[in-house]
Amino acid sequence: MKSEFVYDVDPDLTVEAGLSAEEYLALSRRRAEAKLIKSKIIYKINQGLTLSNNEKAYMKQWSSDIRNGKDRNLMNLRDSMLPSGPTKLTIGDIDAKSLYALNSISRVQLERERHGAYSLNDLVVELSHFLDEEVVNKVETEMFGDKLRNEWGLSKEFKVVETRNKEISLVLNELEELAWRSAGQLNQKDLDHIKAMLSVKRNRDYFDRQFYDNDMQSLTAFAEAANLYDDRLQKLERWIVRKEDEFQSRVVRPPKDL
Repeated sequence: MKSEFVYDVDPDLTVEAGLSAEEYLALSRRRAEAKLIKSKIIYKINQGLTLSNNEKAYMKQWSSDIRNGKDRNLMNLRDSMLPSGPTKLTIGDIDAKSLYALNSISRVQLERERHGAYSLNDLVVELSHFLDEEVVNKVETEMFGDKLRNEWGLSKEFKVVETRNKEISLVLNELEELAWRSAGQLNQKDLDHIKAMLSVKRNRDYFDRQFYDNDMQSLTAFAEAANLYDDRLQKLERWIVRKEDEFQSRVVRPPKDL
């Protein structure tokens, strides 16, 4: 990655310095509403659908704010067209068509009688997590880039943000997850520490020596199998508890074929 290029802008990682938890939540509620409106407009334009009069007016004001706003810069593009406050509407205020559309989502069942008093903004905040932030982000940075190209006479090839192919990002995320899972697996050093811990007061008398080697082999085999799962430590803890109960209940030597 070349340091002279900004390869992406991730608004979710923007540090909101000086905001309390309550202020940040209020800001997030406003951003979620703006993100939902912007995503709908982008979707309709992409699909060739006709915008309503309100959507046309919103899009015109949105474009004007980014292209002509004196205080607008690369770091606050996401705050273009933020409402002054979150909506005061409730789920009971939405029309039947919108309620039907929401209930068409898998495992969603909203009822006016049960959920009518719930804040509509709470639902918008939840829905915003399923919308691709990158799409809105790219549209706004491209509008801002068009403004800079016109002001500075830059070539059409100029881009404010050099964004790598999304497929590459998905592959890198997959590799990061695999690396994270691999780093959490038990290695030989971990296994040696566990064996040393379980060997306290073990293998001291003739009776216990008949079981000890087999117990350590069983631990090694179990650890190898449990390593394939994310909850490997919980499985190992349960194995140790069972083995301790078994150890306490032993009264005869193991058979030769054990």
